[in-house]
Amino acid sequence: MKKFYSLVAAVILAATFHAQSFTATYDFTEAPAPDNGDLVGSNLSISAFTATGLNSTTTGNRFAWSGAPLAATPDTGKYFEVTLTPAANYMITVNSVTFRSQRSGTGPRYYVVRSSADTFAANLPASINNANTELEILPVNQFHFKNDISTGQDGNNVTPINIVDIAAPVKLRFYFYEAEAITGTFSVDDVV
Repeated sequence: MKKFYSLVAAVILAATFHAQSFTATYDFTEAPAPDNGDLVGSNLSISAFTATGLNSTTTGNRFAWSGAPLAATPDTGKYFEVTLTPAANYMITVNSVTFRSQRSGTGPRYYVVRSSADTFAANLPASINNANTELEILPVNQFHFKNDISTGQDGNNVTPINIVDIAAPVKLRFYFYEAEAITGTFSVDDVV
């Protein structure tokens, strides 16, 4: 019996040593040039942030684009995306994603984050950490700008409960919609 407990203790200890944490940060100080992110940790690679179906703006120090849908639902052909790829024989778990959001006076009022873990089907659980009176969460996990404010807003947080022990690349997509004009902009900054 003593050998069995020793074996269990050794396995738990070995598993503990193989667990690693990482932080990927996108501060967009390079904007409007691409931001390849800063990674603290190993056995993971991260892609640059990209935009699909949108129009680039010349805004500096944040990832800003126009051309968001005027409709009250996301256009699945218009989004920001970043990919996290674990090294061979490693798996990834993402506990949280935090970021700063900003819209122009005619920019999108709603935004959501989805992942490739469920083929971008559901909005990731959203919350506002550190109270922010300009933002709220509406059903189902939609961030919403309450007022016509055009300054950056902190406190955006998603908890990707479906990204647990995945050995394949994981993509995160940021969809934003219900713009007040097609020329209105939306941006993210300080994505961690």
